[in-house]
Amino acid sequence: IMEHARWIADWADGSPNRPFMVVDDGWQCCHWGSGGYNGGPWRWANEKFPDGMDGLAGRMKELGVRPGIWFRPLLTVGEVPREWKLKEADGGSVLDPSREEVLELVAADMKRLKDWGFELVKHDFSTYDIFGRWGGWMGSELTDGGWQFARKDRTTAQIIRRLYETLRQSAGEISIIGCN
Repeated sequence: IMEHARWIADWADGSPNRPFMVVDDGWQCCHWGSGGYNGGPWRWANEKFPDGMDGLAGRMKELGVRPGIWFRPLLTVGEVPREWKLKEADGGSVLDPSREEVLELVAADMKRLKDWGFELVKHDFSTYDIFGRWGGWMGSELTDGGWQFARKDRTTAQIIRRLYETLRQSAGEISIIGCN
């Protein structure tokens, strides 16, 4: 990461618009390799980052790049109350974004990334985790049956919009991009 950050900084030498260097999937504490689990919890990094993510962000800034980071906000193996879970998938629990407690957790995770010094957050898999399918796989149905949101007074679009609003508000002035 630092080697690539140096290259990017050098390539942008002299430019007042400093480039981003985004740390992709693999930094989180519960990353289990290729084809394995890639969710949270999002409270600390794994052993490959001994000075923590705040230390990494600081070192990246010293090189002249703007630090960015990837995360998957709705998937966790962390201990959460059963009622917060939408379903089990991809080796962990998909959290129900219709629940205020889940949105508070997502907001705290986003704020933590910002507080570590990251200036861009790429959130990923958000609608995949909700629907269990990529857009091209949906066909005539958005999702498999057998699950439902805790809140019955909101549409799926309203629930997803509220998730995105929560991410935006908790990020403050940093940049956000979505993937998926």
